Amino acid sequence: MRKFFLTTTLIPALVIMLGSCGPNNSSKESASQPAASKPTSLTSISGSQGPLTPQSTLEISVSINGDSVQLDSAVIFFESVRLASSQATSLSAPLALLPLGKQTLTAKLFLNNGGTEQHALPLTLLAETPPEKFDFRKLETYTHDPDAYTQGLLYHGGFLYESTGTRGESTLRKVDILTGKVLQQTPLDSRYFGEGLAFWDNSLIQLTWTSNIGFVYDIESFAQKRTFNYPTEGWGLASTDTELVMSDGTEYLYFLDPVTLAETRRIQVYNHQEKILYLNELEVVGGLIYANVYQTDVIVMIDPASGAVVGDVSLEGIFNKQGYSRRLDVLNGIAWDEKGKRLFVTGKWWPKLYQIELFKIQS
Repeated sequence: MRKFFLTTTLIPALVIMLGSCGPNNSSKESASQPAASKPTSLTSISGSQGPLTPQSTLEISVSINGDSVQLDSAVIFFESVRLASSQATSLSAPLALLPLGKQTLTAKLFLNNGGTEQHALPLTLLAETPPEKFDFRKLETYTHDPDAYTQGLLYHGGFLYESTGTRGESTLRKVDILTGKVLQQTPLDSRYFGEGLAFWDNSLIQLTWTSNIGFVYDIESFAQKRTFNYPTEGWGLASTDTELVMSDGTEYLYFLDPVTLAETRRIQVYNHQEKILYLNELEVVGGLIYANVYQTDVIVMIDPASGAVVGDVSLEGIFNKQGYSRRLDVLNGIAWDEKGKRLFVTGKWWPKLYQIELFKIQS
């Protein structure tokens, strides 16, 4: 798994000011009682902002409003972890322990009058380096069912397994790669819109889009073994060696215990400039999570530990749509044959499935 490090620390100059977190009394005042004045914050805090990464150090300044008190000490926390403390009004907080994405630090200020004040300091951490760029070449072209609205795709035991979507047409199916023939199929109830698909322990696990329910099937008979629930939309699903990973169309990826199917952790997916939204169908390839970015021809390669996008590839032009008159939608569907080191891709209602090879673009 690739890791990236910067040899220098960047402390950007853009500064934001934040107010303290005080009590919020929203009840109406009695007509016979004078309105209580809001407590006045005795302190304010500012922090260097801009392009921050886990290798950055955040410079924080504390200001005392007036002459009635002085700062005794300041402590900076991320969740329950202490990042920095000082008796001075300037602190340096290393960000190495923070995950990527939108995070919030807490500054707890202790005053010499025995009081304390607390401030929130929101920030966004980006990936440290730009993703590596890849291109592709087509190795093989196979027939794919043009009526399959592909939402989930995986390779297992010499066959493709596919989850198809749209209400009233959603299915779970087993497909012969060479011919595209559907060898086995079970429909979903018309209430459900089929989504991502993963394999675990002789079972197939299928998501639905907005119904907050997933299904677990026996891989041989397609008999439904159980259901499970999740609070988000269901988009993509894949399996690592130890857990399942799920997308919901946002920048988040959710990791699930493969037995209980309960969430165990989550990450935010960012490159060196921004969050990556619309993460869709997923596959695990060589320890990285490959994700289709919905409504694009791009596949991003994600470090499952940090959420950093470490590579990406555009498959623009892989399917020549000129002259094709049937219904057609976007690229979606990635399957990886670990033993044969074969990578397959297709799209929603695409008549073709492609085996491709990726290669790094030389800068």
